[in-house]
Amino acid sequence: MGDAVRTLRRYDEETVDVIIERYVAGESGPKLATEFGMPIRSFYYQLNRREIQRRPPSVPHKHPAPGQRVCAREGCKNKFTPTGYQAAQPGGGRFCSRACHYVARRVAEPEERTCARTGCTITFTPYPSEAVRPGHGQFCSMSCRGMHLFATGQMDGFVESLKERNLWGPKADERWRRLWNGLKGGRQTLLETAEEDVHKAARTALDAYRQNADVRRAEVVALVVRRLEGREPLFLVDGRRRDSRDPARRRAEKRAIRRLEVAATLPEYADTLLERRFG
Repeated sequence: MGDAVRTLRRYDEETVDVIIERYVAGESGPKLATEFGMPIRSFYYQLNRREIQRRPPSVPHKHPAPGQRVCAREGCKNKFTPTGYQAAQPGGGRFCSRACHYVARRVAEPEERTCARTGCTITFTPYPSEAVRPGHGQFCSMSCRGMHLFATGQMDGFVESLKERNLWGPKADERWRRLWNGLKGGRQTLLETAEEDVHKAARTALDAYRQNADVRRAEVVALVVRRLEGREPLFLVDGRRRDSRDPARRRAEKRAIRRLEVAATLPEYADTLLERRFG
């Protein structure tokens, strides 16, 4: 089957004359086109061919036509007329070009400053977008900002603003408010939840260092894992050693390292190889 060939439809001149006559008399163009089975574009083409000026639409434009104005960018004297849609947008229709719009949005490069938190002497240069926001660009880090709000009694207002943006939930409220109220019911430390394991890990590591002061860190960690959790995290059922990327082995090693690091901070293990290797 051959490709379909689009043919131009030709309209009888007498029919076109009747259509034009009725249009000039005031009838609707789309209705006439529908009545005579003529595409609306063909209808308007016939108007142009006969040099008949189209009437404005009966439905008014959604946005009224704005008047001429001067570009709002400082130093630009260009006059322009925005479209109704542009003028109707919040803050729209003010600049003659995108280039002027972008230039007007720029802010001066902020100067280097010292962190506003009492006791912090770090100097930093904030991003321009941060420097122009109220209450921002004053602190070197989010940590310093939080400590300043807590010390000055502004934390409640900060939390309420986070809640309004759905950035603060019940879990955060339960955890942090307990900590702020004098560490009552806050998250317990590893030494409080697993003190016995911490000391077991420390004794295992010290025994290994007594036998060989140059024993590798990985070997000490493996010994601690076996002491605390047995062979399963390190070996498969068939006796083969688990790969170093095996999730079960990696989780067990992380737990062992965390216990060794906590033990290294205790006074009783000061000035030992444990403190030097894991402190």
